Amino acid sequence: MRRAKKKIIRAFAVLAVAASAFALEQSTAAAEDCPRSENVANSVDVAESFGPVTNLPVPRYVSMKASSGRVRVGPSRSYRVLQKFVVRGVPLRIVGEYDQWRRVQAWDGTGGWMHKSLLTGIRTVIVMVDQTPMRQLPESDSRIKAVSEKGVIGQLGKCNPDWCIVSAGDFSGWMMKSCLWGIDAEEIRD
Repeated sequence: MRRAKKKIIRAFAVLAVAASAFALEQSTAAAEDCPRSENVANSVDVAESFGPVTNLPVPRYVSMKASSGRVRVGPSRSYRVLQKFVVRGVPLRIVGEYDQWRRVQAWDGTGGWMHKSLLTGIRTVIVMVDQTPMRQLPESDSRIKAVSEKGVIGQLGKCNPDWCIVSAGDFSGWMMKSCLWGIDAEEIRD
C-alpha cells in the first residue's frame, strides 16, 4: 500500500529588503483554520478616500508588475532607496498618491514610494500562516487539495465574506481570508 504524499505549495520567492535577502519567518504551528484576528491586512488604519491623481480608492491593493522595484523615501528618483522588492507579483497596499508615484505598504508594514510603472492592478495575496490548507470548497470540513507554506504568493480570485479562491503554482482552491494578506476582511469579489 502506497502512502499518499501531502501536496505542499512551497514559497518559491524571497524578498530583498534594504539590499539584503529577507526570508519570511516560519511559523511552527499548523493551521487547520486561521482565526479571524490573524488577518494582518487590516492592521494599519487608513481612512478610505480617493486618490488625488487616479480618483481610485485609497487604500487599495495592487501587485508588483516588475521583477524588481525600489521603494524610496519620497516621490522622486532623487530620494534615497529604502528597500528593494525582487519578487514579481508581491501584493502591496497603496496608501497615497503623488503625480506618477504611489506610496505603498508591504505585508510587514514597511513601505515608501514606488513609481506607478512598477505596479499592476492584478490582485495577488501572500499566505501569512504556515501549513494553511487549500480546500475544495469554502468550508472548514471540505477536502484539502494542498497545504501552503507561509510566504507563498498566489493570484486572487473570487472571495466571499470568509474565503477566497487562490491560485498558486499548479493548485487552485479556497483559503481562509484571515490567513491571507492582500485582501481586506470585508472585501467581496465576484
